[in-house]
Amino acid sequence: MQNEVAVVEHPSHEVIGVPSMTFTREQVELVKRTVAVGATDDELALFLHTCKRTGLDPMAKQIHFVKRNSKSGPKVAFQTAIDGYRLVADRTGKYAGNDDPVFVEKDGKPVSATVTVYKLINGERIAFGATARWSEYFPGEDQGFMWRKMPYLMLGKCAEGLALRKAFPAELGGVYTDDEMQQADNDESRTTSIEPPKPKAAAKAESTKPDDDSLQEGCDGVVTFIPAAVSEKSGEKNGKPWTKYGVRSGDEWFGTFDSKFGELAKEAKSLNFSITVGYKIAGDYKNVVTMEKASL
Repeated sequence: MQNEVAVVEHPSHEVIGVPSMTFTREQVELVKRTVAVGATDDELALFLHTCKRTGLDPMAKQIHFVKRNSKSGPKVAFQTAIDGYRLVADRTGKYAGNDDPVFVEKDGKPVSATVTVYKLINGERIAFGATARWSEYFPGEDQGFMWRKMPYLMLGKCAEGLALRKAFPAELGGVYTDDEMQQADNDESRTTSIEPPKPKAAAKAESTKPDDDSLQEGCDGVVTFIPAAVSEKSGEKNGKPWTKYGVRSGDEWFGTFDSKFGELAKEAKSLNFSITVGYKIAGDYKNVVTMEKASL
């Protein structure tokens, strides 16, 4: 690195309940290569500071570095699962549990979820409530597979994240849950995630063929990526229903009529893991031939 990130051997202060965390120079380089891919030196330094402040281990994938492209330029977010939030709160020794979400419904679907989190302050159990609204967090039809499948669970987790951050701002400020940030992928494309970097042909769908030793039989190309979006279009032909799935990587789209591939792509988008796609080129289209969960 041109401007090396300082490795702090003895932190100047610690948050009570958060285990001390230091990084060797080798670990810093490992994080930059595999977790904070594409991070500038300043972004990496801020990410490592956040890891140390929260006690979340980036190499154990307890916290994620995510960079998205937006109209105003790249935006960086530090994200964790709701379990990471609960862990940070519990380590303070002041977390006193939470109530189950309370939902407002319309037409049998959740419109909002409210969660109350409790914190011990001067020996008293103080309530911190927060409400998440479907209209603000639903990531859209293309990316809302898990939201349609488990709407109450997903909205409830967003409300719990809001309440935990309100109760523990010093520990959780600047860190967001993955569920909260799914809606950010509507207008912004994720360019860096928790997945390790793949070969160059995997970062973005390419028209060129990969090396012969990586080319799957019957395919014109093979790419590995986390889907940026998954679309569905249904119709009927000769009395038979059909559904076509579109899977986007960067500016490239891959099409398939196979429901198994479509469901795998939607799951990968929702749960943020990579898939390996073998495709055939047909004119301006890339048709999926094979698809499987990528091995790390």
